[in-house]
Amino acid sequence: MTDSKLTSIEIGRAALKIAVTGSRSEEQRIKQELAEQGIRSTAVDFGGEFIPSIVKIVERAVVAAQRQGWFQIRMLAPVR
Repeated sequence: MTDSKLTSIEIGRAALKIAVTGSRSEEQRIKQELAEQGIRSTAVDFGGEFIPSIVKIVERAVVAAQRQGWFQIRMLAPVR
């Protein structure tokens, strides 16, 4: 990936690689490989029925991204 802008296909491949890891050590290895390609990644465990789990999946993904230091959540005061 010599180009600085990644394609959606490259991001999709990276997501699949991290999603199908079988262990934490494999996950860490893939994360390092992706980081060397300029792709930041993290993985989140979830289980149960899919449709009711969507809110939890998004919530855990946001928390994981925040833990990785990708962004900070700022609470804003309500507008009056």
